[in-house]
Amino acid sequence: MKMRPGTQTGFLLCGKEWTEGEALEVRSPWDQGLVGRVTVATRADARQAVHHAVASLRRARALPRWKRREILEDVAAALIEQKERFAQLIVAEAGKPVRLARSEVDRAVLTFKTAAEEAARLGGESIPLDLTEGNEGRWGLVQRFPWVRCSPFLRSTFR
Repeated sequence: MKMRPGTQTGFLLCGKEWTEGEALEVRSPWDQGLVGRVTVATRADARQAVHHAVASLRRARALPRWKRREILEDVAAALIEQKERFAQLIVAEAGKPVRLARSEVDRAVLTFKTAAEEAARLGGESIPLDLTEGNEGRWGLVQRFPWVRCSPFLRSTFR
């Protein structure tokens, strides 16, 4: 059986690809052809990923806005550069038509571009607090901070 577009890959944890462990075959929903193999993360791997995500929160909050924006713009640029590759993987793994797969990649690019724009605008806002008696003339100040989270990729529900 011919493997399409990828081969064995691991999962990412702390910026490193881990390839040791049980392999899972990823198959096309259309013809059951082998798309690739991925290494299955264990519960311990998931716990370690969450631990590292929480530990990285302080570093992420300390980044200046220009750096956050730059990182997000770099992700958007990488998605644009590899748009067709990602679209073909979506076609192979989820069975989506190529037009919809390209739209998925475009949506991801838009998400990162929008986040980059917002990273530069996270200056906060003021909110009037005089919605209840006794708070006349009072204002609340809101400051937003980046939130780092661990988001695993879930299998698509597209069928």
